[in-house]
Amino acid sequence: MRSTTATSLIVAFLAAAPAAAGDRVDSLIETAARFSEAGRALDPVALRASCGADALCVARAVVASVPNATLVPVDHPDTDSIRWVRNEASVAEARAEEDGRLYLRLAGFGRKAAFELAEAVASHGAAGTIVLDLRGQGGGSLDRMLEVAALFAGPHKDALRLDGPEGRVFLDLPEPVAALHPADLTVLVDGGTASSAEMLAALLRVHARARILGTRTRGKDWLNRLIPIDHDWRLNLPAERVTVPGTEIAGGLRPDAGLAAAGW
Repeated sequence: MRSTTATSLIVAFLAAAPAAAGDRVDSLIETAARFSEAGRALDPVALRASCGADALCVARAVVASVPNATLVPVDHPDTDSIRWVRNEASVAEARAEEDGRLYLRLAGFGRKAAFELAEAVASHGAAGTIVLDLRGQGGGSLDRMLEVAALFAGPHKDALRLDGPEGRVFLDLPEPVAALHPADLTVLVDGGTASSAEMLAALLRVHARARILGTRTRGKDWLNRLIPIDHDWRLNLPAERVTVPGTEIAGGLRPDAGLAAAGW
C-alpha cells in the first residue's frame, strides 16, 4: 500500500506505451489481460493471427470483450479551439440567494477550478451555507478534483483508495489553495453526476460533513487508462476501482434526501 498522485499514475502508464505497431499489439493484449478477467480470457495467438500488426483491430476485440472498455476518437483541434478549452471557466454560475446561501455550479474540473471556487466564495462574502451543484457534471481531472475537495475539507491522508493490478494505492487531499470561511455545505447530485464528480461528492460527505441532495449518481467507481492506438484512436480501458472510505460509490452515491424534500 502506498500514497501517490493521480498524475503520476497516468503519466507513468502512458510514458511506457510503445510506438511500434507490432509492439502496440503485444502491449494491448498484455494490458487488457492485466486490467480485467475478460482481458485475460482473450486468446493472444488467435488475436495475432486475425489482426496481425493492426493495433486498432486488437483494440476492437478488447472493447468487444472487456466491460466498459471503449474506443475514443482523438480530437485534433485547431489553435483557437485549444485556446477556448484552456480558458473555459469551471464555475458556470455563482450567486447569493435571498436566504443567505451561496449557490455555486461547478461545470468541470479545469486548470483553475479550485481557484475559481475560492474566488467566487470570497467575492460573495461569508455565507452560512454553500450549495455546490454537481448535477450533470460528468467528471474530469482527478488531481483537480482533489484540489476542489481540499478547498472545502482541508488536507486528509488516504482519502481515496485505488485497487488495481499494482495493488492498493491511496491518494491524499492536498493542502487547500485558499482558506474559506467556515460554512455548512450542501451538494446537489443527479444521475448525470459521474466519475470524479461523484468522487468529489463522496469525499465532501465524509471529510466536510456535506449534505448530499438529489438523486443517485451514475456509479462510475473506476478510473480509466487512455492507451494510444494510432494517430486517430485511443483505447479507454477500465483500470483501478475507486473507494472513498466511509461511503459507497459503487452502484451510485445515495443522497441524504431528494431536492423536493429539502425544499429545492
